[in-house]
Amino acid sequence: MNRSCFPGESYKLANGLTLPINLARNIGRKAAVSHFIFSVDSGWLPSPGLASGFLQMMQRHGVEGDTLRVFVVPSFKIKFGYPFPQNKAEFISLLEANVITHSKSSK
Repeated sequence: MNRSCFPGESYKLANGLTLPINLARNIGRKAAVSHFIFSVDSGWLPSPGLASGFLQMMQRHGVEGDTLRVFVVPSFKIKFGYPFPQNKAEFISLLEANVITHSKSSK
């Protein structure tokens, strides 16, 4: 639906946008000068080395940026006060101790 912007009406309302974070994400996507876009929610902390590891994986498999693809990265929550795991062994240990939970399973 194409609506005109009346005086006092926000860009969000004029364009049928519901969440400000979606607006920020879409502006970022359109302004990106990279073939790869890593879209995450605010407050999400990627594991150390995720970006460099992802780019290395792309090179190993010869993935070019001219084909649309989606890569799913599972997310987990860690209980407040616990250190961020620095490697897979630490991650598994915290997962088994229920300090880390999968985002879908935590409340």
